[in-house]
Amino acid sequence: MWVALRMFEERRNLLTTFANEQTGAAARSAKERAALSQVHIDRIRAILLADDKATKSDLPS
Repeated sequence: MWVALRMFEERRNLLTTFANEQTGAAARSAKERAALSQVHIDRIRAILLADDKATKSDLPS
């Protein structure tokens, strides 16, 4: 899952860079795809952090 998170972060960064260098429909499309990548990033991060908390609370004190 960490690899998926890094992949989506890299995709978002590339799309953002591309959007900043373009104009018109190409820029809008890249910005929209970067925003969708951010949604995936947030979801994956939430899953990973929730799993981390569950694992820590399962350990004996």
